[in-house]
Amino acid sequence: MTTREKPRRGTFVVIRAASTLYALIDRDDRRRSLLLMVFNLINTLFDIVALLLIIPLVTTLSSGTAPSYLSGPNAIVSLPSWVLSNPVVAIGGAVALLFIIRAGLGTLQLWWSGGVAHRAEVDLVWRLLNGSATISYSDHLDRDSGEIFRAVTDSVVRAMNLLGLGLSAAGDLILTLGIGAVIIAVNPVVGGLLIVYLAVAIGGWTFVARARVQRAGAVMGTATQARFKALQQGALLARELRLNGRAHSYAMHAVDQSGDVASARRMIDFIIPANRYVLETVVILGIVLSGAVASVTSGSASVLPTLAVMLAAMFRGLPALYRMMQFTNQCDYTMPALDALREYAASGGLAASGAEPGRPVQPPATAPRIAFTNVSFRYPRGHTDVLTDITLTIEPGMRLGIKGSSGAGKSTLLELLLGLREPTTGTITVASRPLSDDMARHQRGIGYVPQTVPLLDDTVAANIAPGWDADEVDHNQVRAVLVRVGLGAWLDGLPNGTSTVLGPGGPRMSGGQQLRLGLARALYAGPVILVIDEVTAHLDPVATDEIVAVLDGLDRSITQVAVAHDPVAVAYCDLVIDLTGGRIAASAPGDVVGPITA
Repeated sequence: MTTREKPRRGTFVVIRAASTLYALIDRDDRRRSLLLMVFNLINTLFDIVALLLIIPLVTTLSSGTAPSYLSGPNAIVSLPSWVLSNPVVAIGGAVALLFIIRAGLGTLQLWWSGGVAHRAEVDLVWRLLNGSATISYSDHLDRDSGEIFRAVTDSVVRAMNLLGLGLSAAGDLILTLGIGAVIIAVNPVVGGLLIVYLAVAIGGWTFVARARVQRAGAVMGTATQARFKALQQGALLARELRLNGRAHSYAMHAVDQSGDVASARRMIDFIIPANRYVLETVVILGIVLSGAVASVTSGSASVLPTLAVMLAAMFRGLPALYRMMQFTNQCDYTMPALDALREYAASGGLAASGAEPGRPVQPPATAPRIAFTNVSFRYPRGHTDVLTDITLTIEPGMRLGIKGSSGAGKSTLLELLLGLREPTTGTITVASRPLSDDMARHQRGIGYVPQTVPLLDDTVAANIAPGWDADEVDHNQVRAVLVRVGLGAWLDGLPNGTSTVLGPGGPRMSGGQQLRLGLARALYAGPVILVIDEVTAHLDPVATDEIVAVLDGLDRSITQVAVAHDPVAVAYCDLVIDLTGGRIAASAPGDVVGPITA
């Protein structure tokens, strides 16, 4: 994916952005947002009423008496005598009171709006991460590694900024229309001319800025994703890149993407504040124009009342106009991020609205009987079977070895056993039930040791119990499993025991120790099935014998399935099968060292 996406254009980008955002957020957050928008509309009415009262206030100040529509036989309302005797004080006090109420409600609205946007952001991130954790393993492998990072760190942040502005957009629009009505009511000619002038000037500026904002929004998302991938790949390949002298290429690629991110941010950081200066300049020129037109069309006596109303209207309307311009810019800037979120959601990466964390699934108490019956597997875009007609029974407590050359189907067979893939044909049963009937329970009972054990830049305890909260980790159990795999002396030599921080790549550990730590991690949760994937592939004979001795010494209540090229690594197994071309070519007891013959 390139960092230069063509920005999407469209006259109704505001509607499209609003509808996309509404579809993405959780249904409870939609209700909160709509309720807040109703509150905002009610709050706006105080502004409009206050502005309407400015008209008789200005008239009273000019003539010294209340206008005829508030006093006399033609009054549209009957006012108390004390109001008619002191119209300036009464009407001015009412205007001030309405503005004070509006300010108080506006402050409450800001606090409420921040809470709604914050909750919506947390809910959306939860649904993204929950969706990412629950999609099928095949879909997981098909995803770009930077997609979820971009979604959480860039797309969601921009979407929530848009939501925060959108929550007040409807009220701002109503207020702007109300101000327009007030201006026209005061002087139809001057008001109409002012509104046309403002629409042309502000619309022209928005049109000029739009393409730049859209381009910045498109670049921001793709550059953020590309920068993350460059940093991630550079960290994963640090040793190789240092040796071949190419580390700088990843660094420069990340710097290039950072330059694009900074350039996009600079553009939006320029456009948003520039809106205010443009708007202030346009409004001031508009008020001057209004005074001149009022003087020509209605005489000099009408200039002061007209300008007074115009100034009051612009005083209240300027912030609303600014927020509307900012909202329009934010729609253009955020639309690429919303499109990315929508596409991510369409591919199954977003959990359903209202989804809650599932209840903890208890692992099986004892090892079950596992049976493969005529199982074949073909990858979705493949043309031939990777596994063909596999029939195999794994009894509780059995130690099964799987050997074969590269490409024989060993890893695929493990993925089927782990429930990460489903067979194309045939059946897999666990405790005489189809594996798919209780997949989560089956997986909770498995401890998995990969060929390369990843170490976290965290404590020993966090490395043994990843995914557990710090206060949930049983440090006694951590120590017990480390002792169980032969790392007790190593643990005793650490300065802070299980609280000692390990660096990425395990600088304090040999290859054999790192694999033992991976085995301890797999044993921490008390599995009934232990799956070991080529863990001795890169170990010398002495380290291999040590790992095999640890595995052989584990309790017989745990079923073990071990994959290896080296027959020595599976010599402790009860049965070893030889996979050739995706088929079981032969089987024999594990103590038969060397090639298995049919």
